[in-house]
Amino acid sequence: MKNTWIAAVIVGFAAMTACGGDDSGGGSGGKKSTGGTSGGGSGGTSTGGSGGTTTGGTSGSGGAAGSGGSAGSGGAAGTGGASGSGGSAGSGGSAGSGGAAGNDASTGGTPNDAGNDASTGGTPSDAGGDGSTGDSGTKASAQIDAAKGGKLDIDGASLQFGKSAVSATITIDGASSSSTSGLPRASDLRGKIYEFSPDATKFLKPGMLILPTTGTLPSGKLWYVAYLDTANNTWITLPTLSLTNRVAAPVTHFTKFAILETNGADVTAGCNPPAACGGTLASHYDLGGFCYTGTFSSGSLPFCPTNSTSTGGIRAAGVLDFNSGASTFLYGLTAATRTEMVLQKACVDGLEGTFSTTFATCEALEPTLSTAFNDAVACTGNRAVSCQCYIWQSGGDSVVKTGTYSTAGSNLTLTPTVGAPGSIPYCVQNGKMYYDDTANKFQYVYVP
Repeated sequence: MKNTWIAAVIVGFAAMTACGGDDSGGGSGGKKSTGGTSGGGSGGTSTGGSGGTTTGGTSGSGGAAGSGGSAGSGGAAGTGGASGSGGSAGSGGSAGSGGAAGNDASTGGTPNDAGNDASTGGTPSDAGGDGSTGDSGTKASAQIDAAKGGKLDIDGASLQFGKSAVSATITIDGASSSSTSGLPRASDLRGKIYEFSPDATKFLKPGMLILPTTGTLPSGKLWYVAYLDTANNTWITLPTLSLTNRVAAPVTHFTKFAILETNGADVTAGCNPPAACGGTLASHYDLGGFCYTGTFSSGSLPFCPTNSTSTGGIRAAGVLDFNSGASTFLYGLTAATRTEMVLQKACVDGLEGTFSTTFATCEALEPTLSTAFNDAVACTGNRAVSCQCYIWQSGGDSVVKTGTYSTAGSNLTLTPTVGAPGSIPYCVQNGKMYYDDTANKFQYVYVP
């Protein structure tokens, strides 16, 4: 029996995609960009990042001296509390507990950032207050308008929404923290934890969450923006774009967000799944590779020279957990379509004249293009050569299911608590689990 609920999230994008990287199918139809066709292009291949050392965060000095006050509870991330009586040195703050994380290898380029090791942050020089409050982080608020969207900037991160993301103007709040205490997979988290509210907020189309990164991505690893599924106390990874010193993902609801480091699969030459063979399942898998074997086309940008293009694509991220003792599983998959515009230097030069402004970097294009397209836009690249600018078109909602599972030969049967069961052919080889969805031209590589 075909597992339709596993495929449902991405089947709708099948006609618009191509073979790609760990979560990228390459191109999808997308919507037109200021009159230009957003047809799709060749999919970017996804590679693991080059090896690099993971450095520790730098612990700052404590705040101003004081006696037993609340100073130290509001210190910046990675610092000790203010010097004073009552606290033991180093107990304030969470020094070095997660430098920002880096680029996801899914875009095919070379990831250029890594997260800091939470264990090497150094020692705060002073303790303050009672020493128990640590880093209170940063808080910020912003309005999201139905007619023009809005943007919330907080502690190096930004959350952007375009026109019609909400039906009426709302105020959203954000908070950051360096503490990973009590969070699942704490050792895999890179950078700060960001939480947005009101919790029940739902958006009519996805926003774009951009998180800062630092360092170099370790070889064989991937970085995903992930959200905390509080019902199952697990991180669900989101389709993630690799930008210069930043990563970006679509957001459709509010909770805690962070950058999660996972193992990746090298699918630069395709996913190449073996024939279904069954095998013993590991307790945990992340989606480390994702390919679509169909074909598609690309289009030019009417407001740019012909060598500037617009292509579509699909990105996905997922997790599979198995408890063999209880025969239970947790499955999470998120997919979203995006449009990528490649703006050559001549195009950016022309836009400067059109908008009577100067774009010194590719990132400087974002506010102008966001206004022009009525959508959140993220850009990266070398201004002197070309800029790659992205818009999330649709998707971003996650399918998360739990239930029981069984295996028989080369088939894995998942019986969710809600919904009909489904069976998929699979193969565990060299520790990786392969699933070839030939009917919809998708191939998956899950890595433990």
